[in-house]
Amino acid sequence: MKATSERDIISTFNQFLARMTNNSTLCLHQSHIKQGQSLQYEISIDKNTSHFFGSCSWLGSKIGVSLISPNGKIITESSAGTKWFVGDKYISVKVTNPVPGKWKANLTGLEIPSGGEPFTFEVNADAPLMVDLIDNEIAPGRYEFAIKEIESSERLSDFVASVHAITPKNDTLNLSNQLNNRSFNFIANAGPGSYRFQVNLMGKDSRSNPVQRFIQKTVLVGDFVPVHIAPVKYIIGNFLKADLGKQIGNRSGVKCVIFSKGGTSGDKLAVGYVTHLSDRECTIELQQFLSPKKIVVGDMIELDLVQWSKDFK
Repeated sequence: MKATSERDIISTFNQFLARMTNNSTLCLHQSHIKQGQSLQYEISIDKNTSHFFGSCSWLGSKIGVSLISPNGKIITESSAGTKWFVGDKYISVKVTNPVPGKWKANLTGLEIPSGGEPFTFEVNADAPLMVDLIDNEIAPGRYEFAIKEIESSERLSDFVASVHAITPKNDTLNLSNQLNNRSFNFIANAGPGSYRFQVNLMGKDSRSNPVQRFIQKTVLVGDFVPVHIAPVKYIIGNFLKADLGKQIGNRSGVKCVIFSKGGTSGDKLAVGYVTHLSDRECTIELQQFLSPKKIVVGDMIELDLVQWSKDFK
């Protein structure tokens, strides 16, 4: 996990500590706050949680933090059953034997400069259900990810999740619509470097109690031959048409593999070659079928761009 600022360093340490102590990160928010502004975040605390830590870190100035329990009790530095750690650039609170359910965290800008103050707020807990993001490199620069329970008899069910990837160029990609049955695929088209994947999920445990988790995984991608993915637009005999969505070069003869829609490297249907290019559309002649499954519109074509690597942008 790569930290790029002081608040990222604190956040990175907190998440590392959470893993080392078998705690789970329930939520993580990074934003800006202005003088006098109040921000509120909801946290779902699992049943049978013995304690949780709420932490807020910033670069300077001062931010006030308070908590509201599910029964409406306001938790401050003088509240029983809590232990507060207050520094010049952070506030952390440990809540013991918390009431399960929806908690709220209130953040207030107390001494904030005119440009606002960036901050990180996160909550870690010893929740009985531990969830992680498992990565598997199935080809150079191509990965499968799966959301799985680890070291727990509890099971996650009925969850919804948002998934984002931060590329080495610091671009944020929304992968939420690619999540299918707990897993998603990713191609590192931004080239080699550090990719950070973030998953925010809300669901239920095996007893239908609410569960909230934030999962972060960093993957280091080395040098690899770039590829381009495009859907099959229509089929004419032994030829396929695909809309590339971008101009990737001007020569034919590029090798390609056709995958089943939403499939993985094990779902190869056929191989072929590009025979014609017209702006962003290409024609592919099928050379060899690898599966009895019929190719249909919407199946995916993966182009090997080793010949066009200098043109790939």
